[in-house]
Amino acid sequence: METLALYYRYWGKAAYDQTDELGCHLLPYHCLDVAAVGQRLLEKHHPLRKTLQRLTGLTEKDLHASLPTLLALHDLGKFSSSFQALRPDIAQAINPTATAAAAAAQEYDIRHDQLVYTFWQRVLKSRGQQTGLIPRTGRGGEGPHPIDTCMLAMTGHHGKPPSAKHIRHERYFSEADQQAAIAFIDDILILFPCFTETLPKWDMQATRQASWWLAGFAVLCDWIGSNADFFAYNSSPASFEEYWKVAKQQAGTAIAKTELLTARPSQSIELSQLLNIKQDANPTPLQDLATTLTLGHQPQLFILEDVTGAGKTEAALLIAHRLMAAGLANGLYFGLPTMATANAMYDRVGNIYREFYESNTAPSLVLAHGARDLSDKFRQSLIPQSKHPEAGYPNEGVSPASIHCGEWLADNRKKALLAEIGIGTIDQALLSILPNKHQSLRLLGLSNKVLLVDEVHACDAYMLPLLERLLTAHAMAGGSAILLSATLPKAQRGRLMRAFAEGTGKSKPSTDKTDYPLLTHFNGESVEEHALQTRSEVKRRVSVDFISQKDQIDQQLSKWMEQGDCACWICNTVADARKIYSWLKSTHTEWQIDLFHARYCLADRITIENRVLQRFGKKGDHKQRAGQLLIATQVVEQSLDLDFDHLISDLAPIDLLIQRAGRLHRHRRDVEGNPHQQP
Repeated sequence: METLALYYRYWGKAAYDQTDELGCHLLPYHCLDVAAVGQRLLEKHHPLRKTLQRLTGLTEKDLHASLPTLLALHDLGKFSSSFQALRPDIAQAINPTATAAAAAAQEYDIRHDQLVYTFWQRVLKSRGQQTGLIPRTGRGGEGPHPIDTCMLAMTGHHGKPPSAKHIRHERYFSEADQQAAIAFIDDILILFPCFTETLPKWDMQATRQASWWLAGFAVLCDWIGSNADFFAYNSSPASFEEYWKVAKQQAGTAIAKTELLTARPSQSIELSQLLNIKQDANPTPLQDLATTLTLGHQPQLFILEDVTGAGKTEAALLIAHRLMAAGLANGLYFGLPTMATANAMYDRVGNIYREFYESNTAPSLVLAHGARDLSDKFRQSLIPQSKHPEAGYPNEGVSPASIHCGEWLADNRKKALLAEIGIGTIDQALLSILPNKHQSLRLLGLSNKVLLVDEVHACDAYMLPLLERLLTAHAMAGGSAILLSATLPKAQRGRLMRAFAEGTGKSKPSTDKTDYPLLTHFNGESVEEHALQTRSEVKRRVSVDFISQKDQIDQQLSKWMEQGDCACWICNTVADARKIYSWLKSTHTEWQIDLFHARYCLADRITIENRVLQRFGKKGDHKQRAGQLLIATQVVEQSLDLDFDHLISDLAPIDLLIQRAGRLHRHRRDVEGNPHQQP
């Protein structure tokens, strides 16, 4: 009778309900599940594989061989008796000798992902060096090796890398635990023979840079591989070869149902499709250049500067689609300055985003910020929430992967970065380069996408360096970016251009022109600056008067309201806006006055926001606009497609005044104020 391998006496996943018929999932099976997900993603998700190859410098063959093997080691820390003792009922059921070991085990005060790296440092690495599998480096042969960095990435599958602090592994792993883990690894190397003789040639510098994306890959594989809907819990021992076949089949089913595989981009798109009109559209000079500009064959940066209302958004989307059609991207993320502008762009893109892909595909569009649920008309899930949640464990400080997976799907901010097209606030993208939990997943989600950032001039002294680091990382992973602004200083344009070029490994380019409007294009090799004219319809002279007395403002507003015009007063603070609203409401009870700022509760804010967009937006007609007065804050000055007959502004920096002036006569209208109808 064949002796049962020691590693079958360890559980890896436990059902949330202790009476659940699923019971537990053996640890070696879960490790193979995650490895199978990684293998299938590398086989099926071509943009993801291309990104990881670019970052690591590995051949496709070495990448396919290495990553599933490393993923299979991601939960070795669960071989510790301290972890097994978290569910003594299960541990005793599958390992009758576990009672004594559990009683002698160290309290579970170090998480299992940290224990993986500890076991690697103290046991596995030296064993690999003794067999000649891992070359000795540095003084005394104890120097760092790229495989150390890979293990840090794989063990960071709960959202952050483990620390390098010294931990005595004997306190957590009994002698039997260590023998079981080593036996598991020996059988893994038989199943995945890539490490039997020598390691693939990982470059140290490239591996360190790639480690952030590798960690995101490990997170994604672990979350999918922890979903019991796809990987049913199994506590019956079977041979590695038999279970590996099952795991690969289950992984293929899981990935197909997650809809993570990207849709195929369409080959062309017209401006009329972006504008959602049936007749041919007359492009602006900027939009015309966007369709004829020669693209490079590498990651590239575009900076679009033009007046408000000049069609920068459509020009950016035209360029983004050209990059997708050329195989340089498979989706986009549109980062905006506020939730209000993100909501408006979400509705705007929602009408046309399917035009970016072939008609027989089902691309996903997701909204990403902290205060709005997804619309029902778009698909809600990229990874279905498990019907069989996994149990949490005490002292972990983190949800188990399958529960976190469900929470993540409800948290569309993280989900958006994995969707083909994400619309959200810019902070959701900036979180990918900040030291916060699961930043690596966000970074992975942005890879091979076009990053569009609107209102770049709004970056302050804190946000600008963050955007620079994001552009560097995005270019490093092979992504392109498009930045939009109406008032971008030359120095800021140069900083952003140099940051992106740094990520491509090219020399720092210079930007010389001061023309306006201007399209600046870094094609991966050099910078091209295209001076433009703006369209005649948005050329306008703005008359500015300074008014310092409230009675003068009251007289001016009274005149406009009597004429049946619409107006907006933009205040610098919410307190001032509320005070002015109360004053005018009490003084002119007959006026139609609305108040819009960012401090409403969510339900009220969305209601007011939709009302403002309907009334003062592109489709608002004379009946909706006549005699309407809006008191607002900075929420209306950027990205929202609003149009007023008259504007009052508090004193503000000149770039903000230009933005606010862009809300004046923004759309073509007839003498009554109705939208201009194209012939």
